[in-house]
Amino acid sequence: MVLLGLLLATARAGAEVQVNALFSDHAVLQRDKPLPVWGTASPGEVVHVQFAAQDAMVTADARGAWHTTLNPMAAGGPYQMTVSASNKIVVHDLLVGEVWIASGQSNMELPLDETVYADAELARADLPQLRVFTVPLHPAAKPDSALRGVWRISTPSEARRFTAVGYYFGSTLQRDLHIPIGIINASVGGTPAEAWTPLAEMGKDPLFSAMALKQSSELRDPAFDPAQVQIALAAWEKIYDAADPGNAGYAMGYAVPGAPLKNWQKTTLPTNGAALGVTGEAAIWLRREVTLPERKYDLMGRIDLGPMTETNVVYFDGVMIGYAPNSDQTTGRNTNYRIPVELLRSGTHTIAVRVFTHQPAYMQLGYSAMALTVQNSAGAHDRVNILLTGPWNLGVEFQKPLPAAAMSSEPRVQNMRLSQLATSLYNGEIYPLGNYAIRGAIWYQGEDNADRAASYAPLMTHLITGWRSQFAQDFPFYLVQLPNLDNRWGWELLRDQQERIAKFVPGTALAVTIDVGDKDSIHPSNKKPVGERLALLARRRVYGEDLEDTGPMYSGMVIDKGTVTLHLTHADGLHVCGDIVPNFTIAGKDMKLVQATAVIVGTNIVVSSHDVKSPVAVRYAWSQDPEGCNVYNKANLPMPPFRTDDWPLPVQPPWH
Repeated sequence: MVLLGLLLATARAGAEVQVNALFSDHAVLQRDKPLPVWGTASPGEVVHVQFAAQDAMVTADARGAWHTTLNPMAAGGPYQMTVSASNKIVVHDLLVGEVWIASGQSNMELPLDETVYADAELARADLPQLRVFTVPLHPAAKPDSALRGVWRISTPSEARRFTAVGYYFGSTLQRDLHIPIGIINASVGGTPAEAWTPLAEMGKDPLFSAMALKQSSELRDPAFDPAQVQIALAAWEKIYDAADPGNAGYAMGYAVPGAPLKNWQKTTLPTNGAALGVTGEAAIWLRREVTLPERKYDLMGRIDLGPMTETNVVYFDGVMIGYAPNSDQTTGRNTNYRIPVELLRSGTHTIAVRVFTHQPAYMQLGYSAMALTVQNSAGAHDRVNILLTGPWNLGVEFQKPLPAAAMSSEPRVQNMRLSQLATSLYNGEIYPLGNYAIRGAIWYQGEDNADRAASYAPLMTHLITGWRSQFAQDFPFYLVQLPNLDNRWGWELLRDQQERIAKFVPGTALAVTIDVGDKDSIHPSNKKPVGERLALLARRRVYGEDLEDTGPMYSGMVIDKGTVTLHLTHADGLHVCGDIVPNFTIAGKDMKLVQATAVIVGTNIVVSSHDVKSPVAVRYAWSQDPEGCNVYNKANLPMPPFRTDDWPLPVQPPWH
């Protein structure tokens, strides 16, 4: 049914022969599997597909859709594909290797250039056999086979905007397997899992069916039609998307430390355009000072200002460290910029931010975890973290009114709203991939579902089942478990649900990241271990390498005389990074958890507390932001949070 819908929906009667955008220059095709190829032509037209000594003839159906399948091939290339009918298309530089989908929300979307250690990685990012295809933001009311995008080769200039997790995953596999690797990036910041789930799957489950029908009907509302929203958005931007007249504030010294702030006022971040009183096209400036303590600074710093959904430029001591045009901010990407190490020193520094807006009703400035962070090469214990929420100075470079019609940001707001609704991103970003041959998928998402964590495992089961059905492949699906983050309710519950997925859904596994998060930022900047741990799962479970791919795993317990001995697997070389074994709690029948003492004994951990004479349950790292270091095995992979009990957890309605 999916394939039939794909063919009918994509067909364009009377058109020249076309091939799906996935079959474009520099593409990677999946090795050792049948290779579906499809497109459109005139109804009844015979289409000839030639690829690597294979010839296939297929006739376009009554609606102009055609689809054929080539024989499996070993890794290799480059090859050329020719698709011909009344016209001819030649696709160049095709490789055959391994293809993976990378999907999720902003932590998957976050580009390499916005992560720590990016400079060192970009210096070796010239990888001709690593290719990435990015699916543009396209929420849709119903399954839509239209697909835009092109394959890009990894070079230092191109890799900057690759998904960082996808890049580290793909580059690790490419360097390890020595064959071409293709990553299809379909990720959108700030989106819930239900937006990526097929309606047919959600409709099977009473837990989700009512919500799915309600939100899908909202998508189908003629007044809220995604196609019309896209048309309205394009027309609105063409008329009212005013060009920035130029950075006059910089010329007036607004970015320079010590500059006089005449007629500036006080404000507090985070905030928005309405709270600032911005009513028209405007350029505003935000400034504040920070003090770095006396110490050695030998690594670049990082400023995370959260979602600034307009054009912005950020300065550190008068030096521009980041710039994002408006077009880069429409998908919820964070303003996350590096501070060159040569600018870092002990003492006072000035941060200045210029924001140009033509749609103040939509302008958002900052978020609750905005911060400046510097980590010395000596390690995490020598880290400086300065929260940037709170008081700032506000200056107005210029402000002028716009026509009343231009003050409405409704088309853009609607476009982002659409991406929150059930099935919208499955319809517009996954469905268009058809049944392209792939090896598997990696998934980094959950932040937007943490407030209703109790429903996450069944929801993701439907998502995985739906995707596998569409691609007609029972492919592996590897998830990133949410890392540590302070002051975010429900993350420990969401992690528990992610472990249930890995335990009960065949072909799934977790990359544990509880030790590489950032307690002050929902977007931790160290994405290298995330991609590499996902690659470890693939290297062992898909490609058969003899290596450890997971940290210590709880397998059972024995209670004896007030102590609990936890039995672990994958526990050779069990150790911690400090002097004590942290993050254990213990409880008796009263279910009151208290801090526990834990001792490593071989491949076991023995847990006890003077306050619990008759223990019945133990939990490890059961909080949003577990303190201290973690438990590792000889492969230096962390033990995931776990609980030995099955006590009821706080339950929220799945949708509210």
